[in-house]
Amino acid sequence: MGDNMKMKFVLNKDFGINGINKISFSEIEKNFSKPKSLEILKEKKNKYLLVTLNYEDINLIIYYWIDYALENKIDRDRALAFEVKKLYLNEKEYIEVDEDMRSALAKISRYCRKNNKDFKFRYEEKRYYGEYNFDELKLTLYFDRIGKNKYIRYIQVSLQHEKEHKYLTVKEILEM
Repeated sequence: MGDNMKMKFVLNKDFGINGINKISFSEIEKNFSKPKSLEILKEKKNKYLLVTLNYEDINLIIYYWIDYALENKIDRDRALAFEVKKLYLNEKEYIEVDEDMRSALAKISRYCRKNNKDFKFRYEEKRYYGEYNFDELKLTLYFDRIGKNKYIRYIQVSLQHEKEHKYLTVKEILEM
């Protein structure tokens, strides 16, 4: 992979990053190599499996969820999200952790105008933190509030949820 200074995460024109726009572990491995660590959490009550791939050397975390049904009452569903510290919107402009939200929102607004996307978002704020969800971009900015200012805590880019009937087994996940 090389030097972490050279790894650049770029928002795709549709959704996803670095050309990855569907759940494909072979594409992930080709783009980012193997993760430094892997965690698996199985939640029986809510019936889901969460696999966390941690790429500490390039400041990337990938979350892979599988919602499953034991009684066929719920469609099976899977999702994948990338958590990055710095996200390029184009060749020069980027948003990053600790950036003021006003600056980040201005950059995203320009990106949306240039790419014929709606600058629409859902906003939720608690006392000291919150999030902006840009559904059309599959982008979520989580922020911390310090006084009257908001700063990006982390950036998450999701892929489209996929309905799938053939899942990777735990063994296949561990062999990635």
